[in-house]
Amino acid sequence: MNTSRRAFERRTGMRVPRRLFLISVEGQKTERQYFVVLEKMLGREHNFHIEFAGAQSCSKSSPKDVLARLKRDTVDEKPDEAWLVVDKDERKESAFVPLHNWVKTGGRGYEKGLAISAPKFESWLLLHFEETTVCDSSDCTRKLKGHVPRYNKDVDPGTYTKEMVSKAARRAYKTHGGKSSGSCYTTVDVLVKHILAT
Repeated sequence: MNTSRRAFERRTGMRVPRRLFLISVEGQKTERQYFVVLEKMLGREHNFHIEFAGAQSCSKSSPKDVLARLKRDTVDEKPDEAWLVVDKDERKESAFVPLHNWVKTGGRGYEKGLAISAPKFESWLLLHFEETTVCDSSDCTRKLKGHVPRYNKDVDPGTYTKEMVSKAARRAYKTHGGKSSGSCYTTVDVLVKHILAT
């Protein structure tokens, strides 16, 4: 277990324990900040807590590295759900086969999930502001900066609202229709729906 992180905690003394989501992300900054903002905004209302697999300083971002971190951290700790969050980028589909296979095996008392964004996580952020599909990474960043001019991988807590998250989820589903394929989609909405399920 990674001792550089604080131990996973479940709040006691509550009638219903908070659901614990263990998420392994590709990026060191944006994804983590987004899910921290989501928990601060909606964690109490929807009774969930998010932890991240691996140390924040870890720079390895390939799909296999993201999977390895999650596998390692679920050996001792048992979340309610364990999720992989990765970018499609220019990677071949074969790079994601081990992740799909891991999800299919099922967890030991917990659910498993995989959220992919093509081309990248900013595709999900952009959907908070407009209904669009952007296949090019640079275009995605440019369009996002049209809404968040100072965007530089940081997620400002004051930028996103509950209503925007709901809109993004509806828009994201239209990009994939329940399937993760192609070069312009994000399935982060599936993870967010699991997190916000009451």
